[in-house]
Order: sequence, then structure tokens, then C-alpha cells
Amino acid sequence: MEISLRDFSRQLTELFAQAGLKEPRIEMRLFLREVAGLALEEQLARADQPLAEEMAADLWSKAKRRADREPLAYIAGEAWFYGRSFLVQTGLLVPRSDSEVLIEAALEELFSLNPEPEAMAAEKKRLHILDTCCGTGCLGLTLLAELKERGIPASLHLVDLEELALETAKANADRLGLTDLISFEKADLWPAKDGSEAGVRYDVILSNPPYIPSGDISGLMPEVGVWESKRALDGGIDGLDFYRRLAHGYQDYLTDAGIVILELGAGQDEQAVALFQPAEQTWIRLRKDYSGQQRALILKGHT
Repeated sequence: MEISLRDFSRQLTELFAQAGLKEPRIEMRLFLREVAGLALEEQLARADQPLAEEMAADLWSKAKRRADREPLAYIAGEAWFYGRSFLVQTGLLVPRSDSEVLIEAALEELFSLNPEPEAMAAEKKRLHILDTCCGTGCLGLTLLAELKERGIPASLHLVDLEELALETAKANADRLGLTDLISFEKADLWPAKDGSEAGVRYDVILSNPPYIPSGDISGLMPEVGVWESKRALDGGIDGLDFYRRLAHGYQDYLTDAGIVILELGAGQDEQAVALFQPAEQTWIRLRKDYSGQQRALILKGHT
């Protein structure tokens, strides 16, 4: 039996309300946009049109997954980040808009000396980027795509310990047409040394490391604490384990004038900054996300 989009939308809203989702009507709109591919204007314009029975049944099945607090990105199979669509698989960290400030910070720092992209492109110096704990690859791939659009040569090395993350990052690189500029490595935080005394050095190191205190994970909203990878969330007892490792190892991988940009958890800024104890040739500053939280730690060399 067919049902109008208007009536189906009403049923979705009721389902989400009964599941305890905040603002169920907004959830309904987002669900229809991300899962059914109906933009808001289409939802309104087609409100009285019937949904095919098969389509309604499929959407209802997926809506029940959302009512069970499965992240919408897992149901849709993708999430938007910095204006691009990224494939997301169940268990991986879902790209979030708060993380976009890391891209803004990277571009700002890269262009601080050469504000004109043409000037950087004319230097013909290839920038080497490392995205460690890469997950879907959204950070490194986005920065690489932005640089490519500006004609600036760059390469990217994506590192993660999870095979699923690397497979997804490879798929995202292919979707964005960036595969030829990227290498992948299964490793725990840092790439393997290449055998030379100097080792591999990067102009930009990006990371959204695990930073949730172990004891706090069970209290997170189900979409995160239940569904997302514990390995991608768990930052140890105080949430700072990976920052300690990053602070201890970054000097072996960063060029003298390179940039480290890390995502921070809420309220971790002072503790994280203290771990790095910058030398005279470096400086550290912070950048807030769109909700006013200190979200990015930026370390830059001067030599």
C-alpha cells in the first residue's frame, strides 16, 4: 500500500520521538536528505506524492536502525566534510564539522608566508603531508584536495592501525581522484623508519587521535560510545595518552619549518600544550571550533 511522503514523514517523526532522539522533526528531515536523497525543498514540494511501497519499506527498515541510535552516517554510508562526501563504514569515526577547523588552520599556516597560491605553486616544492590515525582519511584527503585545487604540488601518507580504516581511506582517495598522490601504511601512530639516518620528514602532520578518557566512553551518547570504534575513541585514563606519544615523537618526522595540527577534546587544551614544551624554534597556538571549544592545537617551527 502506497503512502504519501507527508504521512511517511509524520510516521518517521513519531518513531524518532519515541526513540528519544532530540528534535525528531529535524532528525526526520536529515534522514530523508541523507538516506533517501531528498533535499529539503524536494521534501516540501513532493509532500503529497506517494512513496512506492518497496521504497517506503526500505526507508522504514533503515529508520528503525536510526531509532536504535545507529549513526546516520553509517546508515547512509557517507558523511559530508568540508564540502566533500566521504564514505563511512560502521565502526569508523564519523567525520564531524568540528574537525574542519584543522583544515582551516592548515591552509592558514601554509599560506601565511606565501598568501598567493600561485607563488607557492611556482616554487615547485612538493609538500609532504602525514595524516596519522587517519580513519576515513577525511583530514589528509581534504587538505590534499584543497592544495590540488590551488595548483600546489603535495603528497599524502595515510597511517592507521585498522585495516578497515585504510580500506575506506583508499576508497575515498579513489572517489576524489587523489590515489596517485597518496601512500598508505598500517602502523600504530608513526610510519616505519625508512632506514636512513634522517628518516621521513613531513611539512604537515595532521591527526585526530583518540582522546576520550577510558572511563568516560560508556557515558557518551550511544551514537558514539556504542557504535564508533573504541580504539578510535579511547585516549587512556586521562585521555592524553596519544598526545604524549605525539609530543615525544613528532620531532623525528616534522621538517624544521613544518606544522603539526592536532584535534583536541573539550577542556584538554592546557594539558595538551604543556606536553609539547615547545623549544625556542617553535610556537604553539590554539584554534576554536564553531561552538567555541578549543579544538585544534597548532605547532609550527621557525627554523
